[in-house]
Amino acid sequence: MTQPNLIEAAKSKINEKDFDGALVLLNKILDASPQHDEALYERGVLFTNQKKLDLALFDFNKLIETAPSNPFYYSCRAFIKTGLKDTDGAIKDYQYAIKLDPDDAITHNNLGLLQEQSGYQLQAEKSYERSNEVIGYNPNRYDEGTVKSVETSAGPINDIDEMSTKSKVIKSVFTKKTSFKEFLAFIKNGFKIKGNDQD
Repeated sequence: MTQPNLIEAAKSKINEKDFDGALVLLNKILDASPQHDEALYERGVLFTNQKKLDLALFDFNKLIETAPSNPFYYSCRAFIKTGLKDTDGAIKDYQYAIKLDPDDAITHNNLGLLQEQSGYQLQAEKSYERSNEVIGYNPNRYDEGTVKSVETSAGPINDIDEMSTKSKVIKSVFTKKTSFKEFLAFIKNGFKIKGNDQD
């Protein structure tokens, strides 16, 4: 079986949740070609998903050696370092990824999360602002000082409650990686939820 076929077979095994089988195939490729970028990447992601972060870090270190100008690899390694509690190393990797790709909104957001956790509030705010700028989100667009009372069958509802709920949702989108990715997918899909053809 050729290397491209082995890669495709490994990806199929990953999709089928046969991680051991995928690992056998990826190792076979890497035994023949130790610097095979796609196999290293797939194995690194596999190790990350299995919480074998030290092994994932090894693969992403090798990837960065072979492709030192790939910002995505630095972001992946930063994610792994975060899991390994190497916050300073993760911050440096996110910063370097941004140097290589200044328009990566997710990396700006993730950097902001780590800066905030580390007590660097001003830097975190700048990272969040840059992330918002890249995706075209303006948090100051809404006038939260406007409060209206709406009458319903259950009695008056104060719009400030609704605003508070919206603020929590917005904060969730920009402080949780999964929510942020879903938000970006929503934008890329023309502001439609996948599988929903209604406007």
